[in-house]
Amino acid sequence: GTLEPLTPLRREMAEQAAAVLGAALGRLRVYARAEESVRNFHRLQAQVIQTEKLASLGQIVAGVVHELNNPLTSIIAYSDYLTKKLTKDAGSNLPEDAERVRRIGEAAERILKFTRDLVAYARPTGDARGPVQIEEVIERALVFCEHEFADGRVEVEQDFIEPLPTIVGIPGQLTQVFVNLFTNAAHAMGQRGGTLRVNIRPTDSGASLRIDVSDTGDGIPAEAMPQIFEPFFTTKTDGRGTGLGLSIVRGILDAHGGTIQVSSALGQGTSFTLTLPVG
Repeated sequence: GTLEPLTPLRREMAEQAAAVLGAALGRLRVYARAEESVRNFHRLQAQVIQTEKLASLGQIVAGVVHELNNPLTSIIAYSDYLTKKLTKDAGSNLPEDAERVRRIGEAAERILKFTRDLVAYARPTGDARGPVQIEEVIERALVFCEHEFADGRVEVEQDFIEPLPTIVGIPGQLTQVFVNLFTNAAHAMGQRGGTLRVNIRPTDSGASLRIDVSDTGDGIPAEAMPQIFEPFFTTKTDGRGTGLGLSIVRGILDAHGGTIQVSSALGQGTSFTLTLPVG
């Protein structure tokens, strides 16, 4: 049949119902935006707390390093003295005890270098830029990440030919780039371990350095790829990720005039390709 025309009363009721429904939908949108704002606030609040915690930890570490420096310097000086004395007394035939003392001094020097590098890395760097050897930055980052490669789970392969051209940058910030990438790679490879490869080459034009950082880990799901550089986005479900690491990495590279690209395959691994202009 044909539709009956709306009476004035029915038309008014329909208009009122539409108005009520429209208002309800509007309120739902407002509530949804409010809930998202609250979630963003809580994430930001958690990050501020974490930042404050790291700042406090940095002050503690600086104090601990200061306390370590004096005894470490003494250990190095005395071990060097004893090594020379034992070597002199024994002639060219270095006794086992002298070798042990030499290793004590070598271990103390390594701790001392690590603590000084750690303080330099943690210290606010401002905008001071200068010539940087990227291989030194990568070596420092690997030392900082040694605990992530524990028990021989992760094998590190480096492929570059020295001397490489220098770049202009802030060493502490560039170290952070590779600490984040190496840590992510170790987490992606998990308990079963794998291989972390670092390849450095000048680009064909010679104007930039290309650094490839790849792992043999779990890989990144295709649906997550467009978001991995977004703040607070993380694929880690075990509480180890703040979702800021790759966002910070991209920000540092942008500030240095560099680029970063990623490719990944589930179950095979992930590869990050970075470029940094030669200084």
